[in-house]
Amino acid sequence: MTIIEFCKMYHVSHQTVYSSIRRHEKELKDHITKNSNGVKLLDDYAVVFLKPKNVSADKYNIVCEENDKLRVQNISLVSDNEDLQKRINELESKLQKEKAAAESFRFDSSKYFHLSQEKDKRISELENRISDITALLDEKDSRISDLEREISSLRELCSSQRSEITALKDKCSKQEEALTAAKVNKGIFGLGKR
Repeated sequence: MTIIEFCKMYHVSHQTVYSSIRRHEKELKDHITKNSNGVKLLDDYAVVFLKPKNVSADKYNIVCEENDKLRVQNISLVSDNEDLQKRINELESKLQKEKAAAESFRFDSSKYFHLSQEKDKRISELENRISDITALLDEKDSRISDLEREISSLRELCSSQRSEITALKDKCSKQEEALTAAKVNKGIFGLGKR
């Protein structure tokens, strides 16, 4: 039986099974093999050994409900984080375009300034153009500054949500470990036997 089949049959997570395998490595040493595709296979002894012990239905249901809530919350946070990351990418792309446009305007400004020195009769016209470009540059610089602040704010929000996701994953892991420990304790003290 593969670990995936075991998990489906006994309604346990992969993490729980792998954690049990690591904890009982010596006992399971000769009972877990790999097929030609590298998929781990459990023999009958390993299946019986890893099979969850009976836990009170109430406690099991409470932990499962909490896990389900945490999974939903985690999925929501990951989705929000992905949306924020997309927004950051859009803003960064826009910022690069704005910077390129600003650089182009700076180049034009310099070019027109040099032409104005060479051609006295176009001085007035070129000064007006430089003034317009400078105003546009100021506007672009202001916009760039606004976008950089917004990106910074979104990054902080992403970082905060990453921390929340990590905390939720830790909480899920602890609850799964607690559930596993409860199952093991019931098996050890004979509470699972009828």
